[in-house]
Amino acid sequence: MKLKIRSFLGISVVISTIFFLVGFRPVDKIRIVMFGDSIIKMGNWSELLGREDIKNAGFPGFTTSHLVWLIHDNVIVEKPEICFLEGGINDIGVGIPLSRIKKNYTSLIDTLLANKNSQIVEEQMLISIN
Repeated sequence: MKLKIRSFLGISVVISTIFFLVGFRPVDKIRIVMFGDSIIKMGNWSELLGREDIKNAGFPGFTTSHLVWLIHDNVIVEKPEICFLEGGINDIGVGIPLSRIKKNYTSLIDTLLANKNSQIVEEQMLISIN
């Protein structure tokens, strides 16, 4: 069996979403936080999106449990207008039960909603076994 992973993080969708929700503004603070694992870390978001108000808070190899621990210091303190959230593939890779991944995601989203300062864009990956 061959495991195929396809990311639905289409750059045009990301660009459209950012410009719709945030628009063009001067860089006086971080307005967008890209938060997640290595998939986030690999992106040079400022260059890709032509903006300087983006924080890349990607942590290679981290699970959703790690992200729960890191969300305050890497997202909440920035008070972004939008947060892209991506993670979970590392959980699957190390055998974390889906119920735990769901609990962690719920915690991450609840934390962002309680913050009330940012819109949330959650990114998912399609995993298929062929």
